[in-house]
Amino acid sequence: KISWTIQCSNGQCNNGIEDTNGTKSLSLYGLSDSTTYMIWVNATDCNNNALYSRKWYTFSTIESQPPVQPMIHGPSIGKEGDLYTYNFVTTDPDGDNVYYRIDWGDGSSTKNWIGPYPSNQLVIENHSFLTTGFLTIRCKTKDSFDSVSDWSQVKVIILKENTYYLLSFFLEFMHRLIERFPQEFPMLNHWF
Repeated sequence: KISWTIQCSNGQCNNGIEDTNGTKSLSLYGLSDSTTYMIWVNATDCNNNALYSRKWYTFSTIESQPPVQPMIHGPSIGKEGDLYTYNFVTTDPDGDNVYYRIDWGDGSSTKNWIGPYPSNQLVIENHSFLTTGFLTIRCKTKDSFDSVSDWSQVKVIILKENTYYLLSFFLEFMHRLIERFPQEFPMLNHWF
């Protein structure tokens, strides 16, 4: 029989007594970034042969880089109660999987992190706004090692149905006017 122990300097340990040789392992979790750890490995023959192996090993963890602030794409003007599609995407410098947290600006949000998603994968979320006014959609991301990005944000205007149709009519009228007389309205032409 072989008695074996693998112990990390953070207190995590795995051990046993086996009838045969084989691979033994210790799964580590909760390690701190930029930290050096020591591993003690001990194996002893329990058959009174006085055979043993004892070794120290060291390893260091690196600091996980947070994902880049996510990009948010979607309509900037909408109508209360209608369903709108927004796209979110981020890149993690370490290539780790990422999670998203979204605050829709109308009192609703993703209560928990959504994901995981691969770095650079487009995430599509639908939302129906519960209130009107000038709102701010915010989003932040974290990687699988809990390194969190800064918030990104976009402004949206959510209108009541009658105001939405009036504004849509006005914008369409202005767009057609500028298309017909582009030289007459150079500043508006640039804006539209």
